[in-house]
Amino acid sequence: MGRDFHFPSPIRAYIHTHVIGKRYPAYLQVNAEACLSDWGGALSYYGIDRLQLGQDMTECFPFLTGMLPVDEYGLILPWVEMRPGCYADVHLLASGGGTSIVFLDVTAEATQHRVMQQKINDINLNLESAERLTPSSSSFTCQDKFVN
Repeated sequence: MGRDFHFPSPIRAYIHTHVIGKRYPAYLQVNAEACLSDWGGALSYYGIDRLQLGQDMTECFPFLTGMLPVDEYGLILPWVEMRPGCYADVHLLASGGGTSIVFLDVTAEATQHRVMQQKINDINLNLESAERLTPSSSSFTCQDKFVN
């Protein structure tokens, strides 16, 4: 990280098409008061429409309250549910006296995580039930096995 890599044009095009393009990129640009100054990309994918210049984005997106403007380091809000069943990583970037808000789809990853978490919960319940039937001196949870 921190290095400025130069990619040849065909590689940049590939990354844009096959990595970024599949994430339904979209953005909102807001000023220091969190008022909308520009927007673009696949906003409708996230259920974002009827935008107006000057609109206060903290009213539209309560999760932004207290987050804007961001400092020079920015901020990433992972797995924000934008509409039912649609998740995005929301990147907040300092930009020209305001903030760029970038949305990148992570629905597949969030869904996969939820499925795995549910499986872990089910295994833990089964372990607890089995432990109640046959108590033992040592106990651990599936979460311990996978996380630690």
